[in-house]
Amino acid sequence: MNYPKISVMVPTFNRSKYLKECLDSILIQNYPNFEVIVSDNCSNDSTKVLMENYLSDNRVRYYRNEVNIGPIPNWKNLLYKYATGEYGKLICDDDYLIDNEHLKKSIDLILKENLEIVISGSLGRIEDEKGLIKEFAIDPDIPEITDVDWWLENGGKKVKGIYLFLNFNDGAVFSIKRAKELNAFMPDAFGLDYEILSRFVLSGRVGYLRGHHFVARAHPNNDGSSENFEKAFSGLEMFNRIYEFGLKLDLPESKLLKYKRRNIVVFSVIFLMDKWFLSKGISVKSIFDFKKLLSKYDKHVFLSVMTSSSTISSIIRNKNMKLYKFLKSALKK
Repeated sequence: MNYPKISVMVPTFNRSKYLKECLDSILIQNYPNFEVIVSDNCSNDSTKVLMENYLSDNRVRYYRNEVNIGPIPNWKNLLYKYATGEYGKLICDDDYLIDNEHLKKSIDLILKENLEIVISGSLGRIEDEKGLIKEFAIDPDIPEITDVDWWLENGGKKVKGIYLFLNFNDGAVFSIKRAKELNAFMPDAFGLDYEILSRFVLSGRVGYLRGHHFVARAHPNNDGSSENFEKAFSGLEMFNRIYEFGLKLDLPESKLLKYKRRNIVVFSVIFLMDKWFLSKGISVKSIFDFKKLLSKYDKHVFLSVMTSSSTISSIIRNKNMKLYKFLKSALKK
């Protein structure tokens, strides 16, 4: 069989601690036709020295920016400038694959079903400076093949404790041509990895591979875990862009609006509430101020955000850590 070439793209910055595990997990894939492209955003740790150990492998290419150009421009260079494959995969430098057949399984499903993207289940790892805190499965009950109607109905919902708000990074194998047509990673804004996945799922059929295909780490130095609330809050604008994108495709406005609102709720719960409470504290005033800001994007989601179990947990955790630990322990029993 003539397998199409996959460009596995790894943007990196000061993550030499994790990068080796990431690269090794890619290079042991049993897929016969892939390249690994590392774009180093001017790291000042041992990344360059580490990469010298991989350059004897003709599947590996390494580029280093003379200055740090920011994460999104670095991703764009990988996709629009360096990738030479028909299909692509973007994997974060601190994550790694755990299924050695991941690339092959993805392409097999793409070719069998004539798809432009396949996403997959994973394991999540929460770590601190001392090591592992918690590991959990992220493998929601998604059909092997889904269409636009399925995502409009289910995207952003919580199924068996897991939000259907999946990440483009790590889990997706996709058509590079289609990603460019969908203006992947434009504009330079927080959350663009979620935006490009929404553009894919709203414009065609999507494949899903059950099981654990990669590990997604959450740790104190994650880009997405930055305590910069203003930066994270700006990510809400992408839901307006996704909504407008859907309207241009003549998708039902009422369904698009529900899809938009569910995803705003999930995004707020995951990325905004903890940052807001850390920055502004927990008080009637801070909650009222949050409502005013959120209402600029949608006036109908505040109650859903505030009454979610994750937000309530965040309030208790930030306000009374002893009570939070007690309740968490009691719920496990």
